[in-house]
Amino acid sequence: MANVLMYLYEGCEPVESLGTVDILRRCGATVTMYGHTDIIKMAHGIQVKADTTTLPSDLLDCIVLPGGMGWKNLQQDPQAKQLTKQYIDAGKIVAAICAAPSVALGYWGYLDGIKATCYPGAETIGLQKATFVEDRVVVDGQFVTSRGPGTALEFGLEIARQLKLDAESVMKATLIK
Repeated sequence: MANVLMYLYEGCEPVESLGTVDILRRCGATVTMYGHTDIIKMAHGIQVKADTTTLPSDLLDCIVLPGGMGWKNLQQDPQAKQLTKQYIDAGKIVAAICAAPSVALGYWGYLDGIKATCYPGAETIGLQKATFVEDRVVVDGQFVTSRGPGTALEFGLEIARQLKLDAESVMKATLIK
């Protein structure tokens, strides 16, 4: 069983967050949706209840950082930065989509020399020291990055593959391919 932490924040993109959670849960992962508050006000007026406002005492197998119009909230969150570094140092899977690979991981200096992708145009914010790739989903070592809402399901499936879960059955059952 794989355990995943979805790090939610105000203004994050609902399709990237919830689509990824859905795919991972269908693949058999236990996904904990963390937020600083019980109710997360996502982009586009969508609100979701966090599973917890307390971070797990131990690192899980993977952390996921969604993007979205509130990306500055993620970028300026010292807890997110420190927690992500702990996941990196522990060799855990670190996944980010949309603006998050650039404005968080890249901006924080965590993608130097790593192949990564992000939302079109966001690469200028923090991916200067990474190798930018325009693929829909990019895996480089422990990092999984993706482009945006339209790639969220593929992103979730790739995270599932990296966690050694049955992504192929879920892909077929959900008519993704």
